[in-house]
Amino acid sequence: MLFVLLTSSVNAQDLLRGPYQQSATPNSVKVMWRTSTATVGWVKIGDTPDNLDRTFTESSALIDHNVFVSGLTPYTKYYYAIGYDDVTLSSGENHYITTNKAYGDTTGFSFWAIGDFGKANEPQRLARNAFMEFSKTHPVDFMLMLGDNAYQNGFDDEYQAKVFSKDYGYDSIMKYLHYYPTPGNHDYNSIRGDNILNWVVPDLDTGAYYEIHDLPKNGEAGGFPSGTEIYYSFDYGHVHFIVLNSETFAWTSNKPSPMKTWLAKDLEANKLPWTVCFFHQPPFTAGSHSSDTGYEIMMANMKKFMIPILEEAGVDLVLSGHSHVYERSYLINGFYEKAWAFDPAKHIVNGTSGNPDLGEAYVKEVGGKGTVYSVIGNSGNYTSDDDIPQAMYPVFYTRDGGTGVTGSIVVDIVGGQMVVQYINRFGEILDKYSIVKEIEAIPTGVKDNYVDIYEMSAFPNPSSDKLSIKFSNPSMAKTNLIVSDLSGRQILSQDVTGFGQSTIQVNGWKQLAAGSYVVSIDVEGRTGSINVVKAK
Repeated sequence: MLFVLLTSSVNAQDLLRGPYQQSATPNSVKVMWRTSTATVGWVKIGDTPDNLDRTFTESSALIDHNVFVSGLTPYTKYYYAIGYDDVTLSSGENHYITTNKAYGDTTGFSFWAIGDFGKANEPQRLARNAFMEFSKTHPVDFMLMLGDNAYQNGFDDEYQAKVFSKDYGYDSIMKYLHYYPTPGNHDYNSIRGDNILNWVVPDLDTGAYYEIHDLPKNGEAGGFPSGTEIYYSFDYGHVHFIVLNSETFAWTSNKPSPMKTWLAKDLEANKLPWTVCFFHQPPFTAGSHSSDTGYEIMMANMKKFMIPILEEAGVDLVLSGHSHVYERSYLINGFYEKAWAFDPAKHIVNGTSGNPDLGEAYVKEVGGKGTVYSVIGNSGNYTSDDDIPQAMYPVFYTRDGGTGVTGSIVVDIVGGQMVVQYINRFGEILDKYSIVKEIEAIPTGVKDNYVDIYEMSAFPNPSSDKLSIKFSNPSMAKTNLIVSDLSGRQILSQDVTGFGQSTIQVNGWKQLAAGSYVVSIDVEGRTGSINVVKAK
């Protein structure tokens, strides 16, 4: 009997972490987890939880498992299970992979972004739960982590308790939602250690943050290969995402650096119409940190030396954490100095609320000037009421913060419209803004399995009385024009005739309420879409 018990103990394996998903592409994903003993792990996938008919197996016994699941179809849902031998460790209805949208697909997607969250406290749990309730009617496709993911020092056990836990972390969410991280200064405490030289020499990719993640450094998810997980990029649909590292002092200063060299190549190679960049330390803030404080060298470097590179390439949205509040700017351009030098007449491209429900969406050209900057540094950590400066930093339109105040953002990008909503821990939407641009055909070479969008354009956009849609119809088949709201509910519909280039007016446009809409052209199930704004 004693022998049997010992044998059982040796062979038993406990699931300690995960599963979670990394480096997703339109055709693949990496499924990762940790176990108590080393075994050869497997991932089984299929179209239902009970029909897992494809198996991907590791080549050796491991404790930290990483299984590459490939040969998948873009934007398709696959259920999966993980295990070893004939033992299933984790499976169920909430275990599924959703592959990325094909490169160039403009039909739209959503993502969730959180920053400075890894506190294992009640505000973190409430902010997470508010998102989960919101996502029941507004699902998202992936998540971004904006740094300071695991306080106080980013050690492995802190990630376990504050990121991968069931109580305060995102264990249940990560089973079905892949994510892309950037490190913060607290994550870097475990990377730099006690060696002061590690603050100067940034090319370190060891430590818990890098051991836990497997990031797309070789261009396998789109973007220009970085060759390192310290910084990287990826494409999702018609949006290019750039992930910089604000903790690399030498690489963000006014000197040539590997990150700057890569960033220039990456921006030059990008042909997609939207660009989103995220990193930890914000160029502008007046919350728990001030970007004008002399010792905040990282923030000063990002503002003065990195932001001009991004703005020159027409970046649309920049997200950061670090300061434990929510802050959001106007559409601005060309401001790289301290607050006293801010000139609204010179630096604000659009000074309205940006709220599409008020007909005040920010409108810009593809590649044109104007960027929105947002700090989401309160998804778990927060600043006390007494420590928040009375005045906002002058670039900002709005701010939310205070004792126990936490939240996150959800971003929707459909065709030529981006809509961002800030959701506090009570599930209230306290800020909403939109950027609108005219999206034309995606350049050849970045489409993959993407179906052409018929060279659609809308004018004038925004429009109050009349809206015209110009498009190229490649077929004589039955064609419909459909106007929907951002939730997908059909508002208007009309038949369209013609072959080749056509321009038509949208019937009933004048009677619609002010706000944002999606105009789609449907040809036998193949659709192209463009976002439009109904002005008052």
